[in-house]
Amino acid sequence: MWRAYLILLILSNLPAGKVFSQASAYSGTVSNRLPILNKTGVGVLELGMKIEDVYKFINKEQIYKVYTFDANGRKTSYQIYTPDKKTQIFAADVTCEKKDCTVTRITVWHTAYPTVKNVRVGQTYKQISENYRINDILWIDGNLRVETMEGISFYIDSNSLPDAYAKSKRFLSLPPGAVISAMMVQM
Repeated sequence: MWRAYLILLILSNLPAGKVFSQASAYSGTVSNRLPILNKTGVGVLELGMKIEDVYKFINKEQIYKVYTFDANGRKTSYQIYTPDKKTQIFAADVTCEKKDCTVTRITVWHTAYPTVKNVRVGQTYKQISENYRINDILWIDGNLRVETMEGISFYIDSNSLPDAYAKSKRFLSLPPGAVISAMMVQM
């Protein structure tokens, strides 16, 4: 119980009393309020949330604004790191209308954030197939992605695939030992 409370306190960077009261308000217990990835977000970070609201819940020193460029122009994302700034926890991609930016995609990179069915980064395709209904397996922008009917997508580490799979671009299934490298939800 105290470990769960401490993790919630560290990740939120709010005063201890405020964390406990917020956690209780959402779920009735702190242990049920740990950051869980579902089809609408992870923990307090939700799809559709205004980016300025993200700063209310996450310490600004843990957030890095990143710009990438492609054929469609500049894209903005926010990368959130652990308090020691050594490990990326997740990324929030945004869509902006002038200066009003909204979170449209959340990608989880850290093992501390399981899905509602307790699947997490570092586990394997076997856990995905046992807990989710697979909708599609496809290559997108050089990444192998498993899309589920439940609205959560899992990225697979292509280095964990046998050579025969790495050469193919069409999949009906994957080896049970293929490793999850990230998880994502989007609007």
